[in-house]
Amino acid sequence: MKNTLVRSLFCAAALLCTVAWNAKAVNLVTNGGFETGNFSGWTHTDPSNFDNVGSDPLFAHSGTYHANLGASPNPGHLSQSLTTVAGNFYTLSFYLANDVTAGLGPSTAFEVFWNGVSVLTLPANAPPFAYTNFTITGLVATGGATTLEFVYHHDNDFWRLDDVSVNVPEGGSTMWLALPTFAAIGLVYSRKGRKGLARA
Repeated sequence: MKNTLVRSLFCAAALLCTVAWNAKAVNLVTNGGFETGNFSGWTHTDPSNFDNVGSDPLFAHSGTYHANLGASPNPGHLSQSLTTVAGNFYTLSFYLANDVTAGLGPSTAFEVFWNGVSVLTLPANAPPFAYTNFTITGLVATGGATTLEFVYHHDNDFWRLDDVSVNVPEGGSTMWLALPTFAAIGLVYSRKGRKGLARA
């Protein structure tokens, strides 16, 4: 009877683990690739009105559109409130390029905030670079809503931003469901061991 129970618990735990690890990551960011052709889904502030959503696929990382971020001289802000679960870990990923016109100084700044906390700061006056993937792991949500924010300025040309995503690491939100099952297996073996000692 106990062996049958243990086998059933193991099967249940294995099933839960399989579901967890095969769960597809869902992007919490709305319009992360700017494929609506505008800043829909984002809260956008640019005092200089230089920012725009570019429509030339040659300048996009993927798809047709990308964000041109060129606020100057005062910084621009691009943010979005994400639906999160307190205590869950999240991974932020985005592609960024730095365009700098030849012969002019870069004069740039770019910083990323997770719920008001700085999680990435690029060096001031960064040199030009092609699309580069930036990935930040281990971001913890403290409540049901978390703000992702990009703060930047570019006095020379534009930052190009594309394919922004925030995901729960695969299995990260469901793996905990298997823990009670493993605990039950341990309890069965613990009781079985105590009874064996009592008989001895």
